[in-house]
Amino acid sequence: MQNWKYTFKLDDGRTKEFHVSIDPATLLVVQEDDAPDPPPWTLLEYRKCRNCPLDSRYTSHCPIAANISRLVADFGEIMSCASAYVSVASSARTVTKAASLNEGLYSLLGIYMSSSGCPVMDKLKPMAMYHLPFSTVEETVYRVFTMYMGAQYFRMKEGLCPDWELQKLVSMYDDIRSVNRDFAERIRGAAEKDSVINSLVNLDVFAMVMADVSLSVRDLARVFAPYLDK
Repeated sequence: MQNWKYTFKLDDGRTKEFHVSIDPATLLVVQEDDAPDPPPWTLLEYRKCRNCPLDSRYTSHCPIAANISRLVADFGEIMSCASAYVSVASSARTVTKAASLNEGLYSLLGIYMSSSGCPVMDKLKPMAMYHLPFSTVEETVYRVFTMYMGAQYFRMKEGLCPDWELQKLVSMYDDIRSVNRDFAERIRGAAEKDSVINSLVNLDVFAMVMADVSLSVRDLARVFAPYLDK
């Protein structure tokens, strides 16, 4: 099991903790045993994402919304600019940072968005499994590029057609951006302040960068220079 503990120490003295576990077999967030019933705004049909392929006859709640309902309840009344001391602990290491609440939340939200069972976001599961807290735009571009190219290698090994030219990466991120935008509208109906919404905006900035693949990966060639000798 891959586990992370996010601890937010706010300037007003409050401390909030979130424990996130991912099942290595399914790459899905493990539901807590004592998780409360999800609130009405998590129902699948409530401000449903336009490109959502799920059917409410079989899936009653949006899987991402259900997983982050406690996060929204805890931070929905706090402004994103609030200062916090954020600690992210895993079995491998502990990373700490004095940052805005927004910066800590988008890092945590990235795990939930990728590994809750949303069919559109499923292709980002490897990013969540090997989560990098507080990643920069440059680090995220590198991780997405290597993840996607790794996926093409495994497709080739399985006899499937690989996308070495990254043509499908653009459409993949177009779909992800659509979810980010529509999901922000869902959160607006549940949160009083902007902390969680602005965290989604930050995630969408990363998605927007990846939407122009040729530009976003152009500078990576120099990183792979040792492999380019004739």
